[in-house]
Amino acid sequence: MERRTRTGAKPASLEEAGSLSGDSSKAHSNRRGGADSGRSRSKLGTCCDILGLLFLGGVSYLVYLALFADCIIDPQPRGVPPPPEMTGALSPDSSESLADAEILFPDVLVGAECLAWDDDGMLYTGTMSGQIWKVDPAADEPVLVANTGKVACDSSVRELRPECGRPLGLRVMPDNSLLIVDAFMGLLKLSLLDGKMDTLVHQNQVVDGAPLVFADDLAIGPDGAVYFSDVSTYSMDKLFYDVMSAGGRGRIIRYDPVTGSASTFARDLHFANGVELSHDGKSIIVTETSMYRITRIFITGERTGQSEVLAENLPGFPDNVRRHPDSGYLVAMSAGRTWKSTLLDNRPYLVRLMINAVPYDELVKASNPYGLCVHMSESGDVIRTWHDARAHTLAFTSHCSMHGDHMFVGSFVSRGIGKLKLSKSLPQNAGN
Repeated sequence: MERRTRTGAKPASLEEAGSLSGDSSKAHSNRRGGADSGRSRSKLGTCCDILGLLFLGGVSYLVYLALFADCIIDPQPRGVPPPPEMTGALSPDSSESLADAEILFPDVLVGAECLAWDDDGMLYTGTMSGQIWKVDPAADEPVLVANTGKVACDSSVRELRPECGRPLGLRVMPDNSLLIVDAFMGLLKLSLLDGKMDTLVHQNQVVDGAPLVFADDLAIGPDGAVYFSDVSTYSMDKLFYDVMSAGGRGRIIRYDPVTGSASTFARDLHFANGVELSHDGKSIIVTETSMYRITRIFITGERTGQSEVLAENLPGFPDNVRRHPDSGYLVAMSAGRTWKSTLLDNRPYLVRLMINAVPYDELVKASNPYGLCVHMSESGDVIRTWHDARAHTLAFTSHCSMHGDHMFVGSFVSRGIGKLKLSKSLPQNAGN
């Protein structure tokens, strides 16, 4: 008779017991494995869900910062094309390299923004420390002439401190005085005979309903009037806000030395920076840094007060401009244009995002260090350029001027003054 095992009955043999035990163990293992696999899939799904939520949250926050969050500036699209190709007269190989310049007095002259020459071949400059120096390029040391600030800071100061002053534009006058434009003090006059300092237009002085905030550079008209730039409604320690906003907050102020009065001569300029009298004396040449352009503003004749673009879509951010001794103008470019600046030029929402998400000091560090001097014709064509493309020697160039057979270069942050020996021959494409 066939033996059967009933439910609940003991197995008839050890083999049968082992078989039943094995089947039970496998079934339990399968159930446990399935449960573990389900739990793993569940955990993986949960992690993916969390990462997805974090990503969406991050994207949503960035969109909020770019489009909806309050922003300290109101950036506008610049409406500018991509930067020009660095070829022809703009090529870094077209002339002597600024990287080969000798650096004068790097331990003392930090941030020599502007250079002004007297009739005796002496150079004057102002530094980050608020000091005015007289420089003999052949001497061993420069001579301290004055301090512009409320506090007489020494040359160890290497950052902006409003109480020290920050001299920028300079002009040596026929009466042995030095006109100084100071970003924190205003328009000053220093006697080179007795060292007396007078304030002609003080910072925060109201001129035509608006206070002077950020004085930068100056030029002297044929009648002795002083034309100086008021960069923006942002002060110098927040200058990158104006550069990035492209808001047209700058102006030119005219100071009359006879009456002592100041008035607004031109408005709505974009980071009004360098100022120079034209060769014919009929206009002033003004660099609009944040728009990569140079503007001519007429100061005499029927077109007085009217303006026209002299040069645009420049390869960098133009700073000081000075007459070339032969013809045209020398323009210093304080920084180069890169893919980053090009990306931001016509996308104000990205500018808002950067302003809201990136600390101000980090924005400053993101600038592209570059050394560049440009010789430009009277009609705004590039004749010749001098580069330090990798900023090995000169970066953030703010001033370029000729003296004898040398070019002298200032920088608003770098150490020392650059001195570069020039060849007398011009490249083949000069003037084209």
